[in-house]
Amino acid sequence: MSSPSNVDKGIDKGPGKGAGKASFERFRAVVEHAIVSLNSPLKLYDLEYQTGTFLLRVYIINPETLTAEIGDCVKVDDALTLPLQEAWVPEGLTLEVSSPGIFRSLKNDWHFEMSLNRRIKLRLTKPLIAYKGKKEGKFFELTGKIKAVESELLKLDLESPQLELTEVSILKSDIQIAHWEPNLDQMESNIPK
Repeated sequence: MSSPSNVDKGIDKGPGKGAGKASFERFRAVVEHAIVSLNSPLKLYDLEYQTGTFLLRVYIINPETLTAEIGDCVKVDDALTLPLQEAWVPEGLTLEVSSPGIFRSLKNDWHFEMSLNRRIKLRLTKPLIAYKGKKEGKFFELTGKIKAVESELLKLDLESPQLELTEVSILKSDIQIAHWEPNLDQMESNIPK
């Protein structure tokens, strides 16, 4: 499995909205160091820095549970208090520390690998052209479960009554956006009454 510190590899679209590459990498290094200093199983899942709003969003995860609890977020926030007071950090920076959530973005191999057999939704840069009978369809959005993650490909079991296909391989370079797409009706039926 890939290392979580490789957040910027794979299909990640870059250093966040409006962030300079140097600032983004510096924030990443500070955040990763703070998380490691906690001697916990927590890992950096993703990072967003929006220059115009001075907003730094840090998404953390415990790879064993695939989430982070509120106490984990508080620990990481506390560990970042002093490092984010250094002179290079923009004045007025707002820090948000969170779990990636149930609709988490998938940006790299590590994210996809930890999501094997999970339901995801993809938006493609190019349409998947498929046929049902003699009718051609172009599909920019797909929902299905990840079955395999390969170097250039993502293999899915599709949920699509419009397609005759049940399995598909998608080039990672053709993925614009990917995220978990939990079945909320199924989740609701599992809640004790």
